[in-house]
Amino acid sequence: MGPLKTHLKNGFFTSSPEPFFFPDIGTFFNQDESIAFELIDRLHDAGCKFLKGEILHSEDICLPKDICGTESYYNPETGKMVTENYRELIERKVISFKTYERIFEHSKKLGMKLVLSVYDHEGISFANAMDCRVLKIASSNINHQHLIHLVAQTGIPMVIDTGKASLEDISRAVQWAKDGGAEDLLIQHSPPAPPKPHSAQNLNFMKTLGEFYGLPFGLSDHSNCNRMLLAAVAIGARVLEKGICQDSPNPDQDVAHALPIGRVRESLESLNIIHQAMGKGVYDHSSPPAKHPSRMGLVLRSGVRAGDEINDTNIGFAFPALSIDAQEWPNIKGKTYRSDLKKGTVLEWGHVKF
Repeated sequence: MGPLKTHLKNGFFTSSPEPFFFPDIGTFFNQDESIAFELIDRLHDAGCKFLKGEILHSEDICLPKDICGTESYYNPETGKMVTENYRELIERKVISFKTYERIFEHSKKLGMKLVLSVYDHEGISFANAMDCRVLKIASSNINHQHLIHLVAQTGIPMVIDTGKASLEDISRAVQWAKDGGAEDLLIQHSPPAPPKPHSAQNLNFMKTLGEFYGLPFGLSDHSNCNRMLLAAVAIGARVLEKGICQDSPNPDQDVAHALPIGRVRESLESLNIIHQAMGKGVYDHSSPPAKHPSRMGLVLRSGVRAGDEINDTNIGFAFPALSIDAQEWPNIKGKTYRSDLKKGTVLEWGHVKF
Protein backbone atom coordinates (compact mmCIF):
# COMPACT_ATOMS: atom_id res chain seq x y z
CA MET A 1 0.00 0.00 0.00
CA GLY A 2 1.38 3.40 -0.96
CA PRO A 3 1.13 6.61 1.07
CA LEU A 4 -2.44 7.73 1.69
CA LYS A 5 -2.27 11.50 1.14
CA THR A 6 -5.36 13.08 2.66
CA HIS A 7 -4.62 16.69 1.65
CA LEU A 8 -6.61 18.01 4.60
CA LYS A 9 -6.34 21.64 5.61
CA ASN A 10 -5.00 20.98 9.14
CA GLY A 11 -5.32 24.59 10.21
CA PHE A 12 -5.45 24.22 13.98
CA PHE A 13 -2.55 21.84 14.52
CA THR A 14 -0.19 23.96 12.43
CA SER A 15 -1.49 27.34 13.58
CA SER A 16 1.17 27.82 16.25
CA PRO A 17 4.95 27.73 15.84
CA GLU A 18 5.18 25.89 19.17
CA PRO A 19 3.79 22.39 19.64
CA PHE A 20 0.66 22.07 21.76
CA PHE A 21 0.99 20.47 25.21
CA PHE A 22 -2.16 18.60 26.26
CA PRO A 23 -1.94 17.74 30.00
CA ASP A 24 -4.41 14.91 30.54
CA ILE A 25 -6.06 14.74 33.96
CA GLY A 26 -8.44 12.11 32.52
CA THR A 27 -10.05 10.53 35.53
CA PHE A 28 -6.95 10.39 37.70
CA PHE A 29 -9.03 12.18 40.31
CA ASN A 30 -11.50 9.24 40.58
CA GLN A 31 -14.69 11.31 41.03
CA ASP A 32 -13.04 13.60 43.61
CA GLU A 33 -13.78 17.12 42.33
CA SER A 34 -11.39 18.74 44.78
CA ILE A 35 -8.46 16.84 43.24
CA ALA A 36 -9.61 17.79 39.74
CA PHE A 37 -9.78 21.47 40.72
CA GLU A 38 -6.34 21.29 42.35
CA LEU A 39 -4.79 19.70 39.26
CA ILE A 40 -6.37 22.34 37.02
CA ASP A 41 -5.19 25.22 39.21
CA ARG A 42 -1.65 23.91 39.29
CA LEU A 43 -1.59 23.24 35.56
CA HIS A 44 -2.69 26.82 34.97
CA ASP A 45 -0.03 28.13 37.37
CA ALA A 46 2.58 26.09 35.49
CA GLY A 47 1.64 27.84 32.24
CA CYS A 48 -0.56 25.22 30.56
CA LYS A 49 -2.96 26.62 27.96
CA PHE A 50 -4.98 23.44 27.43
CA LEU A 51 -6.74 20.88 29.60
CA LYS A 52 -7.09 17.34 28.30
CA GLY A 53 -9.86 15.15 29.71
CA GLU A 54 -12.38 12.52 28.73
CA ILE A 55 -16.14 12.10 28.88
CA LEU A 56 -17.06 8.91 30.73
CA HIS A 57 -20.63 9.70 31.83
CA SER A 58 -22.21 6.23 31.99
CA GLU A 59 -21.03 2.92 33.40
CA ASP A 60 -22.99 1.21 30.63
CA ILE A 61 -20.09 1.94 28.31
CA CYS A 62 -18.86 -1.37 29.76
CA LEU A 63 -20.66 -4.74 29.86
CA PRO A 64 -21.97 -6.10 33.20
CA LYS A 65 -19.52 -7.37 35.81
CA ASP A 66 -20.18 -11.05 35.27
CA ILE A 67 -19.29 -11.00 31.57
CA CYS A 68 -16.98 -8.00 31.03
CA GLY A 69 -13.73 -9.66 32.06
CA THR A 70 -10.80 -7.86 33.65
CA GLU A 71 -8.41 -5.00 32.96
CA SER A 72 -4.73 -5.12 33.95
CA TYR A 73 -2.40 -2.24 34.71
CA TYR A 74 1.09 -1.87 36.10
CA ASN A 75 1.82 -0.92 39.71
CA PRO A 76 5.24 0.82 39.74
CA GLU A 77 5.51 0.47 43.52
CA THR A 78 5.37 -3.32 43.49
CA GLY A 79 6.61 -3.88 39.96
CA LYS A 80 3.63 -6.15 39.35
CA MET A 81 0.47 -6.08 37.27
CA VAL A 82 -2.84 -5.36 39.00
CA THR A 83 -5.99 -7.08 37.70
CA GLU A 84 -9.38 -5.48 38.25
CA ASN A 85 -12.90 -6.20 37.05
CA TYR A 86 -13.38 -3.94 34.01
CA ARG A 87 -16.88 -2.81 35.01
CA GLU A 88 -15.80 -1.95 38.55
CA LEU A 89 -12.89 0.09 37.20
CA ILE A 90 -15.22 2.03 34.90
CA GLU A 91 -17.76 2.58 37.67
CA ARG A 92 -15.23 4.42 39.83
CA LYS A 93 -14.23 6.59 36.87
CA VAL A 94 -17.68 7.60 35.61
CA ILE A 95 -18.71 11.22 36.26
CA SER A 96 -22.03 12.96 35.64
CA PHE A 97 -22.36 15.68 33.04
CA LYS A 98 -23.11 18.19 35.81
CA THR A 99 -19.84 17.35 37.55
CA TYR A 100 -17.92 17.52 34.29
CA GLU A 101 -19.50 20.90 33.60
CA ARG A 102 -18.32 22.30 36.95
CA ILE A 103 -14.80 20.98 36.37
CA PHE A 104 -14.51 22.22 32.80
CA GLU A 105 -16.12 25.60 33.50
CA HIS A 106 -13.45 26.11 36.15
CA SER A 107 -10.68 25.51 33.62
CA LYS A 108 -12.38 27.76 31.06
CA LYS A 109 -12.55 30.61 33.58
CA LEU A 110 -8.76 30.29 33.85
CA GLY A 111 -8.48 30.66 30.07
CA MET A 112 -7.64 27.01 29.40
CA LYS A 113 -8.99 25.39 26.22
CA LEU A 114 -10.58 21.95 26.36
CA VAL A 115 -9.36 18.80 24.58
CA LEU A 116 -11.64 15.81 25.21
CA SER A 117 -11.74 12.12 24.38
CA VAL A 118 -15.30 11.06 23.59
CA TYR A 119 -16.92 7.65 23.42
CA ASP A 120 -20.52 8.23 22.33
CA HIS A 121 -22.98 10.68 20.77
CA GLU A 122 -23.97 12.16 24.15
CA GLY A 123 -20.33 12.83 25.01
CA ILE A 124 -19.76 14.52 21.64
CA SER A 125 -22.79 16.77 22.11
CA PHE A 126 -21.68 17.72 25.62
CA ALA A 127 -18.11 18.44 24.48
CA ASN A 128 -19.47 20.63 21.69
CA ALA A 129 -21.65 22.53 24.15
CA MET A 130 -18.58 23.08 26.36
CA ASP A 131 -16.76 24.73 23.43
CA CYS A 132 -14.23 21.90 23.21
CA ARG A 133 -11.40 22.86 20.82
CA VAL A 134 -10.16 19.34 19.98
CA LEU A 135 -11.94 15.98 20.02
CA LYS A 136 -9.96 12.77 20.35
CA ILE A 137 -10.65 9.23 19.20
CA ALA A 138 -9.00 6.98 21.79
CA SER A 139 -6.92 4.11 20.45
CA SER A 140 -9.54 1.64 21.67
CA ASN A 141 -12.04 3.22 19.25
CA ILE A 142 -9.91 3.28 16.11
CA ASN A 143 -12.23 0.58 14.68
CA HIS A 144 -15.40 2.51 15.64
CA GLN A 145 -16.54 3.87 12.27
CA HIS A 146 -19.76 5.41 13.59
CA LEU A 147 -17.98 7.33 16.35
CA ILE A 148 -15.26 8.54 13.98
CA HIS A 149 -17.93 9.78 11.54
CA LEU A 150 -19.80 11.59 14.30
CA VAL A 151 -16.65 13.38 15.49
CA ALA A 152 -15.60 14.25 11.94
CA GLN A 153 -19.02 15.75 11.22
CA THR A 154 -18.69 18.26 14.07
CA GLY A 155 -15.94 20.13 12.21
CA ILE A 156 -13.95 20.30 15.46
CA PRO A 157 -10.21 19.56 15.05
CA MET A 158 -9.70 15.85 15.57
CA VAL A 159 -6.99 13.54 16.93
CA ILE A 160 -6.84 9.84 16.08
CA ASP A 161 -4.78 7.82 18.56
CA THR A 162 -3.21 4.79 16.89
CA GLY A 163 -2.35 2.75 20.00
CA LYS A 164 -1.61 -0.85 19.10
CA ALA A 165 -3.48 -0.62 15.79
CA SER A 166 -2.25 -2.17 12.57
CA LEU A 167 -1.48 -0.02 9.52
CA GLU A 168 -4.70 -1.34 8.03
CA ASP A 169 -6.65 -0.13 11.09
CA ILE A 170 -4.99 3.28 10.94
CA SER A 171 -5.53 3.74 7.20
CA ARG A 172 -9.16 2.79 7.53
CA ALA A 173 -9.74 5.20 10.44
CA VAL A 174 -8.08 8.08 8.59
CA GLN A 175 -10.25 7.38 5.54
CA TRP A 176 -13.39 7.22 7.71
CA ALA A 177 -12.51 10.60 9.21
CA LYS A 178 -11.96 12.09 5.76
CA ASP A 179 -15.20 10.59 4.47
CA GLY A 180 -16.99 12.08 7.46
CA GLY A 181 -15.81 15.55 6.53
CA ALA A 182 -12.78 16.02 8.80
CA GLU A 183 -10.64 18.91 7.58
CA ASP A 184 -8.41 19.34 10.62
CA LEU A 185 -6.87 16.02 11.61
CA LEU A 186 -3.79 14.87 13.54
CA ILE A 187 -2.44 11.33 13.76
CA GLN A 188 -1.08 10.36 17.18
CA HIS A 189 1.55 7.78 18.05
CA SER A 190 0.78 5.95 21.28
CA PRO A 191 3.68 3.74 22.45
CA PRO A 192 3.28 0.97 25.03
CA ALA A 193 3.28 1.78 28.73
CA PRO A 194 5.43 0.34 31.55
CA PRO A 195 6.65 -2.26 32.18
CA LYS A 196 7.67 -2.06 28.50
CA PRO A 197 11.20 -0.58 28.20
CA HIS A 198 12.06 2.72 26.55
CA SER A 199 13.43 0.78 23.59
CA ALA A 200 9.80 -0.05 22.72
CA GLN A 201 8.85 3.62 22.21
CA ASN A 202 9.76 3.75 18.49
CA LEU A 203 9.37 7.53 18.44
CA ASN A 204 10.53 7.90 14.84
CA PHE A 205 7.32 6.10 13.85
CA MET A 206 5.53 9.40 14.55
CA LYS A 207 7.28 11.01 11.61
CA THR A 208 6.61 7.95 9.47
CA LEU A 209 2.90 8.25 10.25
CA GLY A 210 2.86 11.94 9.39
CA GLU A 211 4.68 11.47 6.10
CA PHE A 212 2.66 8.41 5.08
CA TYR A 213 -0.74 10.02 5.68
CA GLY A 214 0.20 13.59 4.87
CA LEU A 215 -0.89 14.73 8.34
CA PRO A 216 0.60 16.56 11.31
CA PHE A 217 1.57 14.06 13.98
CA GLY A 218 1.83 13.94 17.75
CA LEU A 219 2.67 11.78 20.75
CA SER A 220 0.53 10.33 23.49
CA ASP A 221 3.36 9.71 25.94
CA HIS A 222 3.14 6.53 28.00
CA SER A 223 6.68 6.48 29.39
CA ASN A 224 7.52 6.78 33.09
CA CYS A 225 9.42 10.06 32.59
CA ASN A 226 9.29 13.23 30.49
CA ARG A 227 12.19 12.34 28.16
CA MET A 228 9.93 11.04 25.40
CA LEU A 229 8.16 14.41 25.29
CA LEU A 230 11.48 16.18 24.86
CA ALA A 231 12.53 13.82 22.07
CA ALA A 232 9.16 14.23 20.36
CA VAL A 233 9.68 18.00 20.13
CA ALA A 234 12.97 17.43 18.32
CA ILE A 235 11.29 15.01 15.91
CA GLY A 236 8.63 17.58 15.04
CA ALA A 237 5.52 16.51 16.97
CA ARG A 238 2.73 19.10 16.85
CA VAL A 239 0.88 17.69 19.88
CA LEU A 240 2.38 16.37 23.10
CA GLU A 241 -0.09 14.60 25.37
CA LYS A 242 0.82 13.39 28.85
CA GLY A 243 -1.23 12.05 31.76
CA ILE A 244 -1.01 14.23 34.89
CA CYS A 245 -1.52 12.89 38.40
CA GLN A 246 -0.98 14.07 41.96
CA ASP A 247 2.55 14.18 43.31
CA SER A 248 1.92 11.12 45.51
CA PRO A 249 -0.82 9.16 43.74
CA ASN A 250 -2.28 5.87 44.81
CA PRO A 251 -1.62 2.97 42.42
CA ASP A 252 -4.26 3.10 39.70
CA GLN A 253 -4.82 2.62 36.00
CA ASP A 254 -2.32 4.70 33.94
CA VAL A 255 -0.57 6.18 36.99
CA ALA A 256 2.61 4.29 36.06
CA HIS A 257 3.12 6.56 33.06
CA ALA A 258 1.61 9.80 34.38
CA LEU A 259 3.67 12.90 35.17
CA PRO A 260 3.36 14.18 38.75
CA ILE A 261 1.84 17.65 38.76
CA GLY A 262 4.91 19.06 40.53
CA ARG A 263 7.06 18.30 37.46
CA VAL A 264 4.87 19.99 34.88
CA ARG A 265 6.44 23.45 35.06
CA GLU A 266 10.01 22.19 34.57
CA SER A 267 8.86 19.91 31.77
CA LEU A 268 7.15 22.80 29.96
CA GLU A 269 10.26 24.93 30.31
CA SER A 270 12.41 22.13 28.86
CA LEU A 271 9.97 21.61 25.99
CA ASN A 272 10.06 25.33 25.13
CA ILE A 273 13.86 25.45 25.27
CA ILE A 274 14.22 22.46 22.96
CA HIS A 275 11.65 23.83 20.53
CA GLN A 276 13.46 27.17 20.35
CA ALA A 277 16.82 25.43 19.94
CA MET A 278 15.61 23.36 16.97
CA GLY A 279 15.12 26.49 14.86
CA LYS A 280 13.58 26.59 11.39
CA GLY A 281 16.21 24.50 9.63
CA VAL A 282 17.15 27.26 7.19
CA TYR A 283 20.06 29.69 7.01
CA ASP A 284 19.34 33.06 8.58
CA HIS A 285 19.94 35.80 6.00
CA SER A 286 18.38 38.53 8.13
CA SER A 287 21.76 40.11 8.89
CA PRO A 288 25.27 39.77 7.40
CA PRO A 289 27.60 37.53 9.40
CA ALA A 290 29.96 39.35 11.74
CA LYS A 291 33.70 39.12 11.15
CA HIS A 292 34.88 36.02 12.95
CA PRO A 293 37.56 36.90 15.57
CA SER A 294 39.07 33.42 15.54
CA ARG A 295 39.78 33.12 11.84
CA MET A 296 43.40 33.37 10.75
CA GLY A 297 45.05 35.99 8.60
CA LEU A 298 48.43 36.28 6.83
CA VAL A 299 51.47 37.57 8.73
CA LEU A 300 55.17 37.63 7.91
CA ARG A 301 57.18 34.98 9.71
CA SER A 302 60.47 36.56 8.57
CA GLY A 303 61.68 39.86 7.13
CA VAL A 304 61.52 40.25 3.33
CA ARG A 305 62.77 42.63 0.64
CA ALA A 306 60.85 44.17 -2.23
CA GLY A 307 60.63 41.71 -5.11
CA ASP A 308 60.89 38.57 -2.92
CA GLU A 309 58.40 35.83 -3.66
CA ILE A 310 55.49 35.33 -1.25
CA ASN A 311 55.77 31.69 -0.14
CA ASP A 312 55.49 29.25 2.77
CA THR A 313 58.97 30.21 3.98
CA ASN A 314 58.17 33.83 4.77
CA ILE A 315 54.39 33.76 5.35
CA GLY A 316 52.58 32.37 8.36
CA PHE A 317 49.01 32.45 9.71
CA ALA A 318 47.79 33.94 12.99
CA PHE A 319 44.60 35.01 14.82
CA PRO A 320 42.79 37.30 14.13
CA ALA A 321 42.59 38.17 10.43
CA LEU A 322 43.24 41.91 10.61
CA SER A 323 43.76 42.27 6.87
CA ILE A 324 44.11 39.40 4.37
CA ASP A 325 42.16 36.24 5.35
CA ALA A 326 43.71 32.77 5.19
CA GLN A 327 41.22 31.89 2.46
CA GLU A 328 43.08 34.27 0.12
CA TRP A 329 46.32 32.29 0.33
CA PRO A 330 45.89 30.59 -3.10
CA ASN A 331 45.55 34.05 -4.66
CA ILE A 332 48.59 35.45 -2.83
CA LYS A 333 51.08 32.59 -3.05
CA GLY A 334 53.73 33.11 -5.76
CA LYS A 335 53.19 36.87 -6.01
CA THR A 336 55.97 39.31 -4.89
CA TYR A 337 56.33 41.98 -2.23
CA ARG A 338 56.15 45.66 -3.20
CA SER A 339 58.45 46.82 -0.40
CA ASP A 340 60.72 45.72 2.40
CA LEU A 341 58.78 44.37 5.38
CA LYS A 342 59.71 43.31 8.90
CA LYS A 343 58.99 40.01 10.61
CA GLY A 344 55.56 40.09 12.27
CA THR A 345 54.02 42.52 9.79
CA VAL A 346 50.34 41.86 9.09
CA LEU A 347 50.19 41.39 5.34
CA GLU A 348 47.94 43.89 3.58
CA TRP A 349 46.82 44.08 -0.03
CA GLY A 350 49.03 47.08 -0.57
CA HIS A 351 52.11 44.94 0.22
CA VAL A 352 51.41 42.57 -2.68
CA LYS A 353 52.50 43.14 -6.25
CA PHE A 354 50.18 41.47 -8.79
